[in-house]
Amino acid sequence: MLLPLLTVTLAVIGLLWSADRFVGAAAATAWRAGMSKLLVGMTVVSLGTSAPEIVVAVMASLDNAPDLAIGNALGSNIANIALVLGVQRSHLMTQRSSDEEPGAGEAHGP
Repeated sequence: MLLPLLTVTLAVIGLLWSADRFVGAAAATAWRAGMSKLLVGMTVVSLGTSAPEIVVAVMASLDNAPDLAIGNALGSNIANIALVLGVQRSHLMTQRSSDEEPGAGEAHGP
């Protein structure tokens, strides 16, 4: 029981350390190239969110299971689109409700 817990703990520490180094190096490279921080951030985030799908697709193709690779790609894209649209809609509705003043739709007297 101790060995799996130690392995997971070390893996999480290694993941956090390497992710921090990766983002720092990407930002420094982009700054030297004159790219905007927004573009770099979007690129790093897109690579980070696509990495699990890439690994699954490669492993599925090595195991001669193309259906798994196609299903994973389609499913992850559908989930990503639905989550982005859902979060955006929630944010929009929250923003609209905070912009409205109490009694904005009521008729005012002379």
